[in-house]
Amino acid sequence: MLNLLIKDFKLMFAGKKDLRLKILSWIFTALILAIFVGIEVFVFTSILKKIKNYEGAAISFFTVFLFIISVLMIFTATISAKKLFFNQKDIEQLATYPISNTQKILSKLIFLFGMQYVINLVFTYPLFVAYGSIVTKNSFFYFSALFYPVIAFLFEAGVALVLVYPFKMITDFLRKHLVTQFIITVVGLFAFV
Repeated sequence: MLNLLIKDFKLMFAGKKDLRLKILSWIFTALILAIFVGIEVFVFTSILKKIKNYEGAAISFFTVFLFIISVLMIFTATISAKKLFFNQKDIEQLATYPISNTQKILSKLIFLFGMQYVINLVFTYPLFVAYGSIVTKNSFFYFSALFYPVIAFLFEAGVALVLVYPFKMITDFLRKHLVTQFIITVVGLFAFV
Protein backbone atom coordinates (compact mmCIF):
# COMPACT_ATOMS: atom_id res chain seq x y z
CA MET A 1 0.00 0.00 0.00
CA LEU A 2 2.87 2.38 0.81
CA ASN A 3 4.36 1.81 -2.65
CA LEU A 4 1.02 2.69 -4.23
CA LEU A 5 0.84 5.90 -2.19
CA ILE A 6 4.39 6.85 -3.21
CA LYS A 7 3.49 6.15 -6.84
CA ASP A 8 0.39 8.37 -6.52
CA PHE A 9 2.52 11.13 -4.98
CA LYS A 10 4.90 10.98 -7.93
CA LEU A 11 1.95 10.96 -10.32
CA MET A 12 0.51 14.14 -8.81
CA PHE A 13 3.64 16.12 -8.00
CA ALA A 14 6.64 14.80 -9.94
CA GLY A 15 7.44 16.52 -13.16
CA LYS A 16 10.19 16.33 -15.73
CA LYS A 17 11.65 19.68 -14.73
CA ASP A 18 15.11 20.07 -13.31
CA LEU A 19 15.60 20.59 -9.58
CA ARG A 20 16.04 24.38 -9.71
CA LEU A 21 12.79 24.86 -11.60
CA LYS A 22 10.97 22.57 -9.16
CA ILE A 23 12.27 24.56 -6.17
CA LEU A 24 11.31 27.86 -7.81
CA SER A 25 7.89 26.45 -8.62
CA TRP A 26 7.34 25.31 -5.02
CA ILE A 27 8.49 28.70 -3.65
CA PHE A 28 6.22 30.57 -6.07
CA THR A 29 3.27 28.30 -5.20
CA ALA A 30 3.86 28.78 -1.45
CA LEU A 31 4.09 32.56 -1.93
CA ILE A 32 0.86 32.72 -3.95
CA LEU A 33 -0.85 30.49 -1.39
CA ALA A 34 0.33 32.68 1.51
CA ILE A 35 -0.90 35.83 -0.27
CA PHE A 36 -4.27 34.22 -1.00
CA VAL A 37 -4.71 33.03 2.61
CA GLY A 38 -3.67 36.47 3.88
CA ILE A 39 -6.26 38.19 1.69
CA GLU A 40 -8.86 35.60 2.66
CA VAL A 41 -8.28 36.16 6.39
CA PHE A 42 -8.20 39.94 5.97
CA VAL A 43 -11.55 40.00 4.14
CA PHE A 44 -13.05 37.53 6.60
CA THR A 45 -11.95 39.43 9.73
CA SER A 46 -12.91 42.82 8.29
CA ILE A 47 -16.46 41.72 7.64
CA LEU A 48 -16.74 39.66 10.84
CA LYS A 49 -15.71 42.59 13.05
CA LYS A 50 -18.46 44.72 11.51
CA ILE A 51 -21.25 42.16 11.95
CA LYS A 52 -20.26 40.32 15.15
CA ASN A 53 -22.58 42.39 17.37
CA TYR A 54 -25.70 41.25 15.51
CA GLU A 55 -27.23 38.10 16.94
CA GLY A 56 -26.38 34.99 14.89
CA ALA A 57 -24.62 37.01 12.19
CA ALA A 58 -21.09 35.85 13.05
CA ILE A 59 -21.81 32.13 12.90
CA SER A 60 -23.96 32.54 9.76
CA PHE A 61 -21.22 34.48 7.99
CA PHE A 62 -18.62 31.92 9.10
CA THR A 63 -20.78 29.10 7.74
CA VAL A 64 -21.25 30.84 4.39
CA PHE A 65 -17.50 31.50 4.13
CA LEU A 66 -16.73 27.83 4.87
CA PHE A 67 -19.32 26.79 2.27
CA ILE A 68 -17.62 28.91 -0.40
CA ILE A 69 -14.29 27.28 0.44
CA SER A 70 -16.00 23.89 0.33
CA VAL A 71 -17.19 24.58 -3.22
CA LEU A 72 -13.61 25.46 -4.22
CA MET A 73 -12.39 22.28 -2.53
CA ILE A 74 -14.91 20.22 -4.52
CA PHE A 75 -13.46 21.72 -7.69
CA THR A 76 -9.86 20.90 -6.68
CA ALA A 77 -10.88 17.41 -5.52
CA THR A 78 -12.57 16.75 -8.87
CA ILE A 79 -9.46 17.76 -10.81
CA SER A 80 -7.19 15.73 -8.51
CA ALA A 81 -9.48 12.69 -8.68
CA LYS A 82 -9.49 12.85 -12.47
CA LYS A 83 -5.71 12.86 -12.52
CA LEU A 84 -5.50 10.04 -9.95
CA PHE A 85 -8.18 7.71 -11.28
CA PHE A 86 -8.00 8.26 -15.04
CA ASN A 87 -4.29 8.55 -15.83
CA GLN A 88 -3.77 6.16 -18.75
CA LYS A 89 -0.05 5.53 -18.13
CA ASP A 90 -0.75 4.76 -14.48
CA ILE A 91 -3.52 2.32 -15.41
CA GLU A 92 -1.27 0.53 -17.91
CA GLN A 93 1.62 0.27 -15.43
CA LEU A 94 -0.57 -1.11 -12.65
CA ALA A 95 -2.19 -3.67 -14.97
CA THR A 96 1.05 -5.69 -15.07
CA TYR A 97 1.25 -6.08 -11.26
CA PRO A 98 -0.79 -8.46 -9.09
CA ILE A 99 -2.62 -5.65 -7.28
CA SER A 100 -6.34 -5.88 -6.66
CA ASN A 101 -8.67 -3.11 -7.81
CA THR A 102 -9.64 -2.57 -4.17
CA GLN A 103 -6.03 -1.80 -3.24
CA LYS A 104 -5.63 0.55 -6.20
CA ILE A 105 -8.81 2.48 -5.39
CA LEU A 106 -8.11 2.53 -1.66
CA SER A 107 -4.60 3.93 -2.15
CA LYS A 108 -5.95 6.66 -4.42
CA LEU A 109 -8.69 7.54 -1.93
CA ILE A 110 -6.17 7.68 0.94
CA PHE A 111 -3.87 9.90 -1.12
CA LEU A 112 -6.80 12.12 -2.15
CA PHE A 113 -7.83 12.40 1.50
CA GLY A 114 -4.31 13.39 2.59
CA MET A 115 -3.96 15.96 -0.14
CA GLN A 116 -7.41 17.46 0.44
CA TYR A 117 -6.86 17.50 4.22
CA VAL A 118 -3.69 19.56 3.89
CA ILE A 119 -5.21 21.98 1.36
CA ASN A 120 -8.40 22.35 3.40
CA LEU A 121 -6.44 22.90 6.61
CA VAL A 122 -4.33 25.62 4.97
CA PHE A 123 -7.45 27.46 3.79
CA THR A 124 -9.77 26.96 6.76
CA TYR A 125 -7.66 26.80 9.92
CA PRO A 126 -6.64 30.48 9.71
CA LEU A 127 -10.37 31.29 9.48
CA PHE A 128 -11.08 29.21 12.58
CA VAL A 129 -8.28 31.03 14.41
CA ALA A 130 -9.60 34.43 13.29
CA TYR A 131 -13.18 33.53 14.18
CA GLY A 132 -12.15 32.15 17.57
CA SER A 133 -10.11 35.24 18.45
CA ILE A 134 -12.84 37.69 17.40
CA VAL A 135 -15.77 35.81 18.96
CA THR A 136 -13.63 34.62 21.92
CA LYS A 137 -13.61 30.84 21.87
CA ASN A 138 -11.79 28.46 24.22
CA SER A 139 -8.79 26.30 23.34
CA PHE A 140 -10.96 23.24 22.56
CA PHE A 141 -12.42 25.16 19.61
CA TYR A 142 -8.97 25.54 18.05
CA PHE A 143 -8.19 21.87 18.66
CA SER A 144 -11.48 20.65 17.19
CA ALA A 145 -10.89 22.86 14.12
CA LEU A 146 -8.08 20.47 13.16
CA PHE A 147 -10.75 17.83 12.51
CA TYR A 148 -12.96 20.03 10.34
CA PRO A 149 -11.16 18.99 7.11
CA VAL A 150 -11.84 15.32 7.93
CA ILE A 151 -15.58 15.93 8.13
CA ALA A 152 -15.56 18.30 5.17
CA PHE A 153 -13.71 15.68 3.09
CA LEU A 154 -16.68 13.31 3.32
CA PHE A 155 -18.92 15.88 1.65
CA GLU A 156 -16.39 17.41 -0.73
CA ALA A 157 -14.87 14.14 -1.96
CA GLY A 158 -18.31 12.54 -2.19
CA VAL A 159 -19.51 15.26 -4.55
CA ALA A 160 -16.17 15.29 -6.40
CA LEU A 161 -16.26 11.53 -6.99
CA VAL A 162 -19.80 11.84 -8.38
CA LEU A 163 -18.65 14.64 -10.71
CA VAL A 164 -15.28 13.18 -11.75
CA TYR A 165 -16.53 10.90 -14.53
CA PRO A 166 -18.75 13.53 -16.22
CA PHE A 167 -15.84 15.99 -15.85
CA LYS A 168 -13.52 13.49 -17.56
CA MET A 169 -16.01 12.97 -20.39
CA ILE A 170 -16.39 16.72 -20.94
CA THR A 171 -12.63 17.36 -20.89
CA ASP A 172 -12.02 14.46 -23.29
CA PHE A 173 -14.72 15.80 -25.63
CA LEU A 174 -13.28 19.33 -25.52
CA ARG A 175 -9.76 18.04 -26.13
CA LYS A 176 -10.96 16.39 -29.36
CA HIS A 177 -13.11 19.33 -30.51
CA LEU A 178 -10.96 22.47 -30.50
CA VAL A 179 -13.62 24.69 -32.10
CA THR A 180 -16.11 23.86 -29.33
CA GLN A 181 -13.37 24.44 -26.75
CA PHE A 182 -12.63 27.85 -28.26
CA ILE A 183 -16.33 28.84 -28.30
CA ILE A 184 -16.82 27.80 -24.66
CA THR A 185 -13.69 29.73 -23.65
CA VAL A 186 -14.88 32.89 -25.41
CA VAL A 187 -18.37 32.60 -23.92
CA GLY A 188 -16.83 32.01 -20.49
CA LEU A 189 -14.64 35.09 -20.81
CA PHE A 190 -17.60 37.27 -21.77
CA ALA A 191 -19.66 35.82 -18.92
CA PHE A 192 -17.07 36.89 -16.34
CA VAL A 193 -16.53 40.37 -17.84
